[in-house]
Amino acid sequence: MVLKMLEKIRHEEECGLSDSLRLIAAELGMGMKFEDVLCSAGESDFGKKLALAHERIRAGENATNSLSRIMKSSDSLAVKRACSALIQCYSKGGSEKLCSLANELSIYELAIVKEFSARASMLSIAFVSFACIIPLLFLIVGVLGASVFGDVIEVEDLLIVLTLSLLAITFFAWIITPKFLSSGESFFSNKERFAVNDYLESRNAKWLASNYVLFILAYPLASYLASRRRKSAEKFLPDSLMQASSESIDAAISSICLSGYGDLSKQFSFAEKQISVGQNIPLALAGIWKRLGSKFAKRACDLLSCAYETGADLGEAMRSTADDLIRASAAEKEKSALLAVPRYTIFAGLVLVPFILSRAVAAFGSFPQHALLEYLVIFSFFSALFLAVQEAEPRKAVLYAPIFIPLAILVFFGTLSFI
Repeated sequence: MVLKMLEKIRHEEECGLSDSLRLIAAELGMGMKFEDVLCSAGESDFGKKLALAHERIRAGENATNSLSRIMKSSDSLAVKRACSALIQCYSKGGSEKLCSLANELSIYELAIVKEFSARASMLSIAFVSFACIIPLLFLIVGVLGASVFGDVIEVEDLLIVLTLSLLAITFFAWIITPKFLSSGESFFSNKERFAVNDYLESRNAKWLASNYVLFILAYPLASYLASRRRKSAEKFLPDSLMQASSESIDAAISSICLSGYGDLSKQFSFAEKQISVGQNIPLALAGIWKRLGSKFAKRACDLLSCAYETGADLGEAMRSTADDLIRASAAEKEKSALLAVPRYTIFAGLVLVPFILSRAVAAFGSFPQHALLEYLVIFSFFSALFLAVQEAEPRKAVLYAPIFIPLAILVFFGTLSFI
């Protein structure tokens, strides 16, 4: 267990590492100073360490020594390799080593996801199987009765066993889940709330965001719709970057606005209006990815801002980033496909477990009504938490639970009414 916790910490260190290296490589290719690119490597754990290294370099420390500090403080081989590649770029120039290492790390991340998928599938089967066994224990209590068990086994005892067992399985799932499985901003984080607020405002539902109670109640649905908008915009990013690679910044923004890229074009149109009334271009571009809540849009907008500030040619950097985003999008789809089995296993359990429980009640008589409802609520809640943990977003349990709990109760009483 301790080893798994250490492995999880190491994976959190490596989360976003390949994206940071690609962004640094692109900015170096556009002529930015090495010291300056360190502070724009993203908000991953590695990016934050590079930002601290940037501050130390500005204070007078040698860049090699500052990066060596990161290598020394980390137990991750990937982080050590990344720092070594950065040191080589600093001393010898060029960014090819960073691109090559980023590609290797992407393959490594996918291998971790495949391993996690196999473990998650087994855990989800164990999760549902154990929840199905509990109704059989209900049967034993109901059939044999107090003459055998006396006061040794109570229905409440079985509920406690269920809770502790599902909690243990869910905790183990959390330990083995790599952080980089999460896509977009964390559920209910400040950045996601900003994106959700903007989505509601764009749909003329600003009044909903101003009412705290209504906002909390509507937030799960609004979050889902905002994530759909983000994904809709992200699928056009590679094409928009390829289009921008042969144009100036102003022309690229205007061209993307008129290209029919759906939500992405709408966001660039809004940014263009802000620029036309005097807002700073980098600030207007930053508003695009903040409103969308997209890490991929952030990479694209950061590069456009970099090109504007340095006057560098957009060409090769944009084409390279477009290729990276295509690979990243394919990797996200593959991750989603690999996690389909554990996800659908939990969905099946939400139907199977109440069905078995209803059959048990019909065949062997009634159990205490409160115990049945407690059982279904506990199982549904942990199903929601288990699924959210597998997606590396434990907070999403509050999004799934209000759906899972009524569904399980509905299946139970619906099945019971037809028996």
